[in-house]
Amino acid sequence: MREFQEKRKIKKILYSKVTILLLFVASVFLAVSDYKVYVKSRQARELNQAANMEEAGLREKIEGLEGDINHLGTQAGEEEEIRKKFNVKKPGERVLVVVERSNENDTSGAVAPSGILGRVWYRIKNLFH
Repeated sequence: MREFQEKRKIKKILYSKVTILLLFVASVFLAVSDYKVYVKSRQARELNQAANMEEAGLREKIEGLEGDINHLGTQAGEEEEIRKKFNVKKPGERVLVVVERSNENDTSGAVAPSGILGRVWYRIKNLFH
């Protein structure tokens, strides 16, 4: 009989409101902790992807710079860079400078203004050009 009463006492404690409340609080605490870990893992994954993309960009930049270094290591590369930066020429070469004609001084396509004073002023102005 004593054994039966002890089992009943244990059952009563396990199914009490206090025990159920404690288990509920513990499960909520665990759920919140799991959610926080999940959020941190997502952030870590995103940061990892961003770092990988940055690394790939830097590797491409390094390859481009190494290619430029190799190109500048040749005689033709050095000559090309010097010509580009300092505008120099070899002996026997000529430098050709192309200057575009500005539209401000070009009066060949201009139309004479209407009115007597406008036409007179236009003719006087064209005498000095």
